[in-house]
Amino acid sequence: MTNWFENAHASCLRPLLATALCLPALTQADWPPQSYTAVYDMYMDGKLRAETRATFTRQDQQWTFENRGQGTKGLARFLGVETEESAAGRWEGDEVLSGRFSHRSKVAVRKDRWSAEFDWEAGTVRVERDDLTMEYPLERGMVDPVGLTLAMQSLLNREQKEWELLVVEDEEVDPQKFRALDPAKLQTAIGCLGAIEVERVRENSKRYSSVWFAPELEHITVRMVHGKRGGNEFELRIRTLSIGGDDVKFDTVCEGDQGP
Repeated sequence: MTNWFENAHASCLRPLLATALCLPALTQADWPPQSYTAVYDMYMDGKLRAETRATFTRQDQQWTFENRGQGTKGLARFLGVETEESAAGRWEGDEVLSGRFSHRSKVAVRKDRWSAEFDWEAGTVRVERDDLTMEYPLERGMVDPVGLTLAMQSLLNREQKEWELLVVEDEEVDPQKFRALDPAKLQTAIGCLGAIEVERVRENSKRYSSVWFAPELEHITVRMVHGKRGGNEFELRIRTLSIGGDDVKFDTVCEGDQGP
């Protein structure tokens, strides 16, 4: 889930009622994760601007992942900001293999679309944007922007600390390095959670990006931050979560100031 957040500036949804649910700590045997739906609030420089819904569906070794966003406050609402991304693929063991990806976004009258098809048998990935078509050699560790989230969940489930993935973008294949920090408590709208912050490693850049995953909740994303020093900062905070059809909310509060 990192790139769609960096590119979208928006997201979508309506609130869900949550009830208490106690979930056991997960082990590597619990992979792949269960189907879930998460709703996030998006803030720009600390002000609520949009909502987004992330829906992950698992069926045997196949998966689909959709993100739908919508501006709800301020300029984002006025400009009618909308974004929609969907992806599908499969697993081979613990490895996430992307199959297809599509992106659509709208800000006022400006629209943007692009898509990618991953052909593992032919060893190619085909990217289409407007009238332009690009083709790249396909290799292990190459994922779409939405499948990137699943790939990071899988790596965390295997207790990896550092990794590099090749993310297929609309105009390039972008090598991205990440580093997992030590677990810490994080106060969220669904309770106090243990969370692992994963930061993108950038050299000589003013940009920064971090994602927080909750190990006790199948390493689902619970917070994201992306910004530029001296510029704007965008943040996603989880509002509601449903796993396997059950609403999740813990009646817990972190001691001290552990929230965003």
